[in-house]
Amino acid sequence: MHKDKYVLVTGATSGIGLQTAKDLQEKGYKVFGTSRSKQKEDEAKKILGDDFYFIRGDLSSRKSLAQIAKLAKAHVGNNGLYALVNNAGTSFSKYTLSADNHEMQFAVNTAAPMYLSLMLYADIKKAHGRIVTVSSDSHYRTYINWNDIQLHQHYGQLRAYKQSK
Repeated sequence: MHKDKYVLVTGATSGIGLQTAKDLQEKGYKVFGTSRSKQKEDEAKKILGDDFYFIRGDLSSRKSLAQIAKLAKAHVGNNGLYALVNNAGTSFSKYTLSADNHEMQFAVNTAAPMYLSLMLYADIKKAHGRIVTVSSDSHYRTYINWNDIQLHQHYGQLRAYKQSK
């Protein structure tokens, strides 16, 4: 069993993240996850169990990501983090800015996995763990506009989603 191996799954309240958390729990890992609201946590706990540990935060905010990383480190203690599953993602129909003034899909789908991975890297390395980033095949054959990476000038929901993945 994997009883001493901690795994953090972002976006563990629904979809792929919820199923991933459930499957990893069944394999014996100590799984915990991120969420955006108590309501989503309560719904997910119907599947994951009442004792499932959630860290609530906003993945589009670097300040919130730092707090998530701090709480994750405290939760795993000296064990280290065996795996970080960067699963959370978002899509916005209108151009929306994060608290850090980044296009929202770019902030959550691109920047958040990078920042969280960097902030937790030492704990992952300590546990000889891994980082898994869930993506989408929507990015297939997508042209990345490097001169307008956040699509300030020519925003389109699908274009922003593809480019962020």
